[in-house]
Parts: sequence; structure tokens; C-alpha cells
Amino acid sequence: MGSALFGDAVELFGQAADGLVGDAEMIATDLLAQAEHGSGHERVWMVTTSARLLQDVDREIDKWVKIIAAGNIKPE
Repeated sequence: MGSALFGDAVELFGQAADGLVGDAEMIATDLLAQAEHGSGHERVWMVTTSARLLQDVDREIDKWVKIIAAGNIKPE
């Protein structure tokens, strides 16, 4: 298992994947993209020492889940 450490966030992954670099929106969308693979029962984890970053990512995930659930994202 590999890991990537960038600033306040760590992403753990079982295979080669994009690392988490960027702001809360980028981290949230990366976590959502990782969660979409497989059976639908997957879990993604974020480890951080920053309470603010965690809150910001949580807020972004909530925002994107509402957008996706409303069907406002069209598949390519």
C-alpha cells in the first residue's frame, strides 16, 4: 500500500492513483471520484491534522453530493 503526504492531508491507496494536492474542492472531488469505483459500498478515508481543512472538505463533499443527486452533472 502506498501513501502520499501533501501539507495537511494524506491519501492512502492500494494502487497507483493521483495524489491529493490542492484545496478542499480538489480533495473532495478526488475522494468522491475514488468512492465511485466498485460495488457502491466503498469507503474513502482522509487523514489530516487540520480541523479547518476537514470541515472545508466535508462542506465540499456535501455540496457535490447534492449537485450529483439533483442530476446537474451530465456524463461525458
